[in-house]
Amino acid sequence: LEVYWEYIRCYMEEDDCVADLADIVTYCLPVEKQKESWFFGLLYISKMTSRLGWLVNLPLFPFVFFVSITRWLVMLTCRVPVWPPEVEEACRPDENDPVNKGAEHNPPQVWRPMLAVQGKKRYEENYARERGAMDRIIARLKAKYSSFV
Repeated sequence: LEVYWEYIRCYMEEDDCVADLADIVTYCLPVEKQKESWFFGLLYISKMTSRLGWLVNLPLFPFVFFVSITRWLVMLTCRVPVWPPEVEEACRPDENDPVNKGAEHNPPQVWRPMLAVQGKKRYEENYARERGAMDRIIARLKAKYSSFV
């Protein structure tokens, strides 16, 4: 939760970090105005950062499968949140906002990065982009707030 809050805080307060924040978001949950599907929930709780994750996650698959069904049942019983029109209007992002991302910006085969089965070249490109953005953000924040630490 702390990582998500720092992301939001940087977006709201650190103007020089916004362009890099867009490179950190790899994919988004497809839950805007709809409920999460069972399959996407299964993918999301099975997501891996490397192919070595398969060694750990494969024996755990029966448990993960059970959790995915439980998650899906919870999603079925929940309502899709709807903001009042005045809130939607007040919070509408700018057209040129680089962080304005949603499921429509997901890669064509979103399951590949989620399960770490994308090609090595694509994985290295994505990792370099995300890691570079994180390193730049951390360097800026350290430079700006190092006197407070």
